[in-house]
Amino acid sequence: MTMKLNLRYLTKRGGRWQFRRRVPDDLRRIVGKREWVLSLGNVSQARAIQLAEYHTRETDNLIIKARVEQKQSLTIEGAIEIADRAVERVFERYDNYRDVYRDFNDNYWDVVDAGLTDSERALLAQKVRMSEALERDQRLNPLTHKKHQSIGFKHFIRVNGDVAIEDVTRDQVMAYVHDAERRGLAPSSIKRRLGALGGVVNRYYIDHDITRRNPFRGVRLANAAATVADREPLSDDQVRMLDEYLNSNNSMKPHTKAVFWLIRCSSLGPSEAGGLVSADVILDHEVPHVWIRPNELRDLKTKSRIRRFPLVGPALEWAPHLPAQKFGANGVSHRLNKHLKQAVPSLSKKQAVYSLRHRMKDRLYQAGASRDQATYLMGHSRSDAHARYGASTPELKRLQAIVLKTL
Repeated sequence: MTMKLNLRYLTKRGGRWQFRRRVPDDLRRIVGKREWVLSLGNVSQARAIQLAEYHTRETDNLIIKARVEQKQSLTIEGAIEIADRAVERVFERYDNYRDVYRDFNDNYWDVVDAGLTDSERALLAQKVRMSEALERDQRLNPLTHKKHQSIGFKHFIRVNGDVAIEDVTRDQVMAYVHDAERRGLAPSSIKRRLGALGGVVNRYYIDHDITRRNPFRGVRLANAAATVADREPLSDDQVRMLDEYLNSNNSMKPHTKAVFWLIRCSSLGPSEAGGLVSADVILDHEVPHVWIRPNELRDLKTKSRIRRFPLVGPALEWAPHLPAQKFGANGVSHRLNKHLKQAVPSLSKKQAVYSLRHRMKDRLYQAGASRDQATYLMGHSRSDAHARYGASTPELKRLQAIVLKTL
């Protein structure tokens, strides 16, 4: 499908490939040109398609930015219409029109400001509203948590109005938090949504060189559960208890057991291990492995989470049961944690299935993994490590040997 899309923008003249894409008619004034024309050189068709994919993404981003700028543009007539509506609202609040008309000419803009909605105020100031910032971010960053973003923004705007993203205050953030608490939302869910909101704001600040403090960061919640950073890894004795439980439990569904063994023998989180499709489980290879990447069942937190992880031990044995037809990230964690509590009665409040991922990080270094190798296998953010270890069979063999040592 991608190839068909990019072939629309590919032409060949005199043996040289060219990327050619029209600028949408309504955006030409903002972009400043009628079309993008780029020479791709005398390369193979496969390479030309790769380059076209890159330039398609780049021009997609330019179109999105132009759309945002287009939404910000406001004619004089549009501004006058907004101001008139604001004055009408102020009139409606007063029984005595004299209070409004008094010194009206000198205080016109004070009257207008008193009647503006948050959305209109952002428009008049030529600023990007929260709803526009969310739309922009989800198109530019498709691997982020759209569910928490969409729900979080919906309720934030309901509580505070569609304010300009660069004008959001800490008081507005706390008003959103208190509203979520009144609605009975769990502290862990509030934290996830604050993180999603803060991520959008932070990316907007970086893109627009805004240096003010992100108001969504560092919000303290009463009775909040332990964060991922607070989790404790499982001890060797606890892991042995888990292994005995998995080996002896014959009532567990094969897919559930396969996911559990994969998490036990890897650095994968529950959503990564539970959301694999057939194409992601690669057994017909010199180094059997799973390919962690976005698919039709789920996205990933970040691009650095895209990686190949060698299958070893029981994870390899149970790998044929891994592909899932249905998927729910929270359901996987909840189901596995119930089994973990049965297997290891001595669990602390800071230990859960995700603790196996923390344990793997420690075990990788104990097994002699370099920093780059551990970074790649954990899916942490470091682009050069991912480029180095992500594909070749020799590198996968080295990673396989390291993972075997962690068992």
